[in-house]
Amino acid sequence: MLPTLPNRGWIRVHFFKKGERKNLKIGDIVSYHSRGFTREGKPSFWHRSNCVHRIIKLDDEYAYIKGDNRMYIEKVKLKDIHGILVD
Repeated sequence: MLPTLPNRGWIRVHFFKKGERKNLKIGDIVSYHSRGFTREGKPSFWHRSNCVHRIIKLDDEYAYIKGDNRMYIEKVKLKDIHGILVD
């Protein structure tokens, strides 16, 4: 998420409680568990982790998420997003 977020810096995330409505919108920075992709979008077991990226598109079931310093767009189920960055 460089240059938006500092490298190895602290961020504050509001984690959604079970059943809490997620009022997500394009431009929100969210926390989710990535299924594992390299920077180029190739599947990779070694890259599975919790990620913080920006929503660039939404539909009824999915959020399309991309890091600010990344080319690949990841399709994530809305139920798999577990937090949102707060100021």
